[in-house]
Amino acid sequence: QEAVVGALAAYVLPKFEQARSEIYIYDLAVSGEHRRQGIATALINLLKHEANALGAYVIYVQAD
Repeated sequence: QEAVVGALAAYVLPKFEQARSEIYIYDLAVSGEHRRQGIATALINLLKHEANALGAYVIYVQAD
């Protein structure tokens, strides 16, 4: 049985004054019963791979 247990939403922000882009993490969530299993880390690592493929300069997140 397959189920969604985690998700990551991010935006690519092109930098018009420079020839590079940034990645902004908007949301990252893992269901309570699946936490502490490396799911969020795997999602971040996948994003890092995608950011590298896009030539992004940095990944950042704003925390409250």
